[in-house]
Amino acid sequence: MGCCCAKAVSQDVPVQNPPFLATVGTSGDYSHYRNGSNELTDALSYMHKGKIVIKMCRRRNKAHYRYFFLSHDNTRIMWRDHQIKSANENTRFVHINEIEKVMHGSDAAPHFNLKSFTLNEQIINLENRQEHCFSILHNNNLYLNLISSDAPVWIWGLQQLLQKNKRGETLSSIKSLPFNLDYSKSGTNNTVNSGNIAPQKSIDSLIKRVVAMQTRLERIKKSSLNTVLQEKHESCASQLDRLLYDLENNNESDPLLVGEIKQFKIDLWKIDVDLGAIEIQQTNTSE
Repeated sequence: MGCCCAKAVSQDVPVQNPPFLATVGTSGDYSHYRNGSNELTDALSYMHKGKIVIKMCRRRNKAHYRYFFLSHDNTRIMWRDHQIKSANENTRFVHINEIEKVMHGSDAAPHFNLKSFTLNEQIINLENRQEHCFSILHNNNLYLNLISSDAPVWIWGLQQLLQKNKRGETLSSIKSLPFNLDYSKSGTNNTVNSGNIAPQKSIDSLIKRVVAMQTRLERIKKSSLNTVLQEKHESCASQLDRLLYDLENNNESDPLLVGEIKQFKIDLWKIDVDLGAIEIQQTNTSE
C-alpha cells in the first residue's frame, strides 16, 4: 500500500516540534494511567488505552500522527488514524509473536538519522529527540519507526510481553505490568530504582509457597476428578510452573519489582482457592 504522506512545505516554514513533543515531562505525561502508587504504574493499562504517536513513513523524511495501542487480549499492537474509529477506517496490526526486537538508543539510531521530517505540512525538528524514538522489527525485515514522549513505557512494556511470550506464557492471561517511573525518568537503558526492587526474602518466601502448592497438587489423583476440575488441575499446574520460573529466574538485569510480587501473591491466592475446590472434590469422591 502506498504511503499517503502530506504535501511537502516550502523552505520558509520554520522548523518546530509537534505539540506533544514540545515539552516532555517526567511525571505529567504518565499521570493519566497512574495506578495509585507514586513509584509504579501499570504499563499494560497504559498500552490498552493507547496514545497518539508519530509514525515514520517508509520514505523516512515524512510522517503521520497515528493512534497506537495494544489489543485487550495483549496479542497485537495496533494503529489507525484516529482514536475513535470511523466507519470505513482500517486498523492495522502486528502480532506480538511476529515481533523480533524492540530497538531504541543506538540500535534504533539508523532509522532516525535525519535532522527533520515533514508532518502535516510542517517541518519537524528531530535533533535532540532520539530518546523518544524506537523501532519495532517484525516479520523478518519490516520496521515500525515511532516517536513518542512516552517511548520508555512502550519499549519496556513490549519487551516484557516479548519475554513472557518466549517463555510460553498466555498473553491474554496477563493482567498488569508494573512500570517504574524512575526507569522512564533516567532513560530506557538504565536500571530501575533499587528501592522498588523486590527483596530476595520476599521472593524466597513465595518460592516456598509455590513449591508447597505443587506438592499438594501432586498428591491429587487427576483421574478421580470431573472434567471441570481436571481442567482446573491443569491450569493450576501451568500457573504454578510459570510463577516458579519467574521467581527463580530473577536477576539484576531484569529484577522483579515490589508491584510484581504483589500481583504474584494475588495469583497464588486464586490458585489456592481452585486447589481447595479440587481437594474437596477428591475427598467427597473417596468417601
